[in-house]
Amino acid sequence: MAMGRGRARVGDAAARHPRVPLAVKCAVSAALAWVLVLPLGGVADDYPYYAPLGAVVAMGTTVVNSVRASVEGVLALLLGAALAIAAAVLPLPEVIATAVVVGFGTLLAGWNQLGELASWVPISGLFILIIGRNDPGDYAIAYVGLTGFGAVIGVLVNAALSPLPLTAAGVTQSALLDTLADQLDDLADGLRQEPLLTPEEWRTRQRAIEPQNRQMRVMLEQATEARRAYWRAREWRETADLQYTLGRALEQLSLMVEDTTNLLVAQEHAERPIVVLGPTLRAPHRLSASRDG
Repeated sequence: MAMGRGRARVGDAAARHPRVPLAVKCAVSAALAWVLVLPLGGVADDYPYYAPLGAVVAMGTTVVNSVRASVEGVLALLLGAALAIAAAVLPLPEVIATAVVVGFGTLLAGWNQLGELASWVPISGLFILIIGRNDPGDYAIAYVGLTGFGAVIGVLVNAALSPLPLTAAGVTQSALLDTLADQLDDLADGLRQEPLLTPEEWRTRQRAIEPQNRQMRVMLEQATEARRAYWRAREWRETADLQYTLGRALEQLSLMVEDTTNLLVAQEHAERPIVVLGPTLRAPHRLSASRDG
């Protein structure tokens, strides 16, 4: 029992701090890629470090994210390799070839399908052109092949060790709910003040709701994406569905609270001669007590 509770605490702590398990998975995948690439021989003897590089690049918060990063990374490397080989074949001075690879690589990096790894196109092209100038074809094969090999290992490690980030999503929802409650309490307290607050005093009571709302959306998107390739997703389906429903409700509530706050800051302040609420607002128990008296 104690061991089970200890594991639960560790899992809960890891879910609350997703960078920690991500760092562990990156370290494991890089080490595993290094161990597995060394016996391959050939180009792996000359450039074994590209395998751990691919494993780290492929690592993401979810398996789907890892697969996407792997495909985008390898595609970017292939485009860079094609540019470098083409520039090496053409009778161009080194400085012109370098400019061509970087220039066209930067243009290709604007292709949306390459995602976050688009910048690899000119970088990989430059590496292959300069470091592999004696034999750019073989170097490109080693660069792309070994990086892709490491990326596959990264995806497999992520698939084996990637839990659903439900706890982290729940923490962000609880934090947002607390912030909304505190904001409403501050608004109610402000309306009871005599004299009524000034616009500047109202603004000091405004909470930063949208950043927390944005963070909650990100965590829910990660949880939804993780379900697509998580082998135990069915066990957590009900919890994930409830979190999604709660997230939609919190988004709508956040908008209403922000609108109410902005309205009070703009309309219900001491500088206006007539206010709808203001200091005349009293708590319900006070009104009941006055009626009873």
